[in-house]
Amino acid sequence: MEEQYKKMYGNGVDANDVIEELKRLKQSSDPADQDLFVGMIHGLFDEYNCFGEYPNEALATTAVLFGGLIKYEVLSGFSLRIALQMVFDAVTLYTNEDSMWKFGMQALLHFMDRFSNWPELAQRVLLIDSLADTQVSAAAEKVMAEPRQENGSMNGDAVNGLPNGTLDEDFPVDAPISKFTSIGVDQPHRQDVYETPDDDVSDKVIFVLNNMSKRNLEEKFKDLQGALEQRHHPWFAHYLVEELAKSQPNYQALYLQLLENFDQKALWTEVLRETYLSCAKMLNAQATMDSPQERTSLKSLAGWLGSLTLARNLPILHRNLSVKDLLLEAYDSQRLIIAIPFTCKVLVHAAKSSIFQPPNPWLMELLGFLAELYYMPELKLNQKFEIEVLCKELSLDINKITPLDVISSRPPLHEMNMLQQYVPEGGPDGFGEMHLMGLSKRAASERFTPEAVIAALPDLGNVLQIPQAAGNVTQPQLRTIFINAAQQAIYEIIAPVVERSVTIAAIATAELIQKDFAVESDVEKLRTAAHTMGRSLSGSLALVTCKEPLRMSIMNNIRMLASTSLPVQLPEGQILMFVNDNIDTVCSLVEQAAEEHSLSEADAQLQQAVEIRRQHNEQRPNEPYNNPPITRWSQLIPEPFSQQLGGLNEQQYGIYQDFGRVKGTAVASAQAISSGVADASRQLENIVSDTSYLSNLQTPADMHAVPRAVPQQRMQQLAGQGPAGQHGMNGYAESIGQTIRNMLDNLQQACREASEQHISEIASDSTVRRLFEQLVNIID
Repeated sequence: MEEQYKKMYGNGVDANDVIEELKRLKQSSDPADQDLFVGMIHGLFDEYNCFGEYPNEALATTAVLFGGLIKYEVLSGFSLRIALQMVFDAVTLYTNEDSMWKFGMQALLHFMDRFSNWPELAQRVLLIDSLADTQVSAAAEKVMAEPRQENGSMNGDAVNGLPNGTLDEDFPVDAPISKFTSIGVDQPHRQDVYETPDDDVSDKVIFVLNNMSKRNLEEKFKDLQGALEQRHHPWFAHYLVEELAKSQPNYQALYLQLLENFDQKALWTEVLRETYLSCAKMLNAQATMDSPQERTSLKSLAGWLGSLTLARNLPILHRNLSVKDLLLEAYDSQRLIIAIPFTCKVLVHAAKSSIFQPPNPWLMELLGFLAELYYMPELKLNQKFEIEVLCKELSLDINKITPLDVISSRPPLHEMNMLQQYVPEGGPDGFGEMHLMGLSKRAASERFTPEAVIAALPDLGNVLQIPQAAGNVTQPQLRTIFINAAQQAIYEIIAPVVERSVTIAAIATAELIQKDFAVESDVEKLRTAAHTMGRSLSGSLALVTCKEPLRMSIMNNIRMLASTSLPVQLPEGQILMFVNDNIDTVCSLVEQAAEEHSLSEADAQLQQAVEIRRQHNEQRPNEPYNNPPITRWSQLIPEPFSQQLGGLNEQQYGIYQDFGRVKGTAVASAQAISSGVADASRQLENIVSDTSYLSNLQTPADMHAVPRAVPQQRMQQLAGQGPAGQHGMNGYAESIGQTIRNMLDNLQQACREASEQHISEIASDSTVRRLFEQLVNIID
């Protein structure tokens, strides 16, 4: 690779010879040639940032190489787009005195005969000021003047890697060709008779314009009238707008008076056309968004446009500028920073009009729309100030203008934030239950009720672990209380938890699926992935949402039922044992209910996406599916996760196939860790560590937040030894303490030797359960 380039820059070989060699390498079936081709192109692109430091001769050779690679179709697909972007960056980011601009210009000259294949590139060339009056601009104008014809075949064939010979709408060489469709420019009236004046005439006109003032207006007008012919009107209009009116707002009245003196309708038309053209360029230029100076020039241009139209009682035609649509597009593309000042500077000239001043309906509608924007909390202060100044100039009070509901009443756009269409009026905090029910795509009859869920649950008596009764409480009484408490807790919590979990999970699933499956036309793959992900998300969300509420609800229900049906209250240790043994089982029932009901909601959320794919498969089975269109960034992601036309690859689809398995593995691991022998020992220690119904027992909320006392400390407390080493009041407490210590040691040893992993697995006749029951009896 280095040898090839050294020969080219050392005049050993011509740039065209290198192009031919690259073309051969690309077409070769030898992997070594393919690797060399990729390496040479990659190396050329890597050197782009250093082109500005090249000597002029080397840079000219590089420009020929770049242009030739594009002209002779050596590059295609993504590499072609990168090369085009580099060329256009050179002519837009640098001035025509810079060597990089000359590089871009030279490259454009080499492949400008391909503009006919890419009208979008030709249009973009016309929007670049530095290319005006050049061979490239003339070639682009010629292409744009020709009738538009379909390039390539209609069945989706590609021309050099670009579908139908055009640049993809969502991949337009890094930037859209036109961000605003609400502004348009009329074609020249008689383009065939217009021409640029010679240097003598142009120098004289420019000298007169630059030295004109109110005092010598009549004198200078006569000089211009003698030098300027009708065939020079477009050139004169361009200079007047671009060089004078846009940059010198204080002299705009003088230039208007000059046009009045000419009193030629054709000249007025050309000046107005040039004004619309300049407005379109600046509104669509990224530099206007980035530069305060450019935004100031745009405001001057807007004032000039208002002077040419509204101030002279002439309308702004809808085909040239739809002000309302301009504001809407700016709101959607977050460009209100340029659209609102532009609009206000245009409309302010309605105050000078006898037709368009308030209460003109057209003006009042626009003011109502501006008032709607004014009251939006996200609108910047300086933009609100522009609206206030406009109302003051029109002798109106912004507080008395009724805002419209243009934005709030229209359906949300998908191109906004991924979940913008789901965000309620109060922001994320507005996600109440009623709002979530409104987001659900299922009909009311398809939603479940608590009664239906309870009816579908298994018999809780067969799945719950009921502790042994003690004291005056019988086992049937205890069983009834615990089962009814659990059933009532499920009844109270399951409906809102499952409805919320299913709806949120289905929305997230639908958005992610539609993004990741943008190139996948297989409906079954789409639905299968959505079901797998929806089940996993809804179940997990329901699980984490319901666990603590269920725990508290079950405990409270047990206390209330016990207080009404038993003569004495149940021990807190017994209640906590039941809850700890069964909370995972009860939560799993809620989780299963959420997973089962997630399928219908996921199908409802993706109904439109499924239908679009079915129509595509029926009508255009041979074309790759691409909806929504993938962007350049999705192709820049490293393999295997970059999106390519033709569908998902195995690794990409495998992410969704593994979704359920990953969840199952994570849950199993968590359960194994949380329910090991150490956990069992901890629960047993908690139960026996208190002689007053565990009044000091740690709650689930602070179990991991505060340090636990080690077993030795608890034994000291049970034996009557305080923190300062105080002993019990008599020998009986000391004897009991020693007995408990011995039994605790035996119980811990039995737990370590037991094969069971969870308390629920311990048999009734096991050593662990026997030692535990003996301890409880001693404490009671």
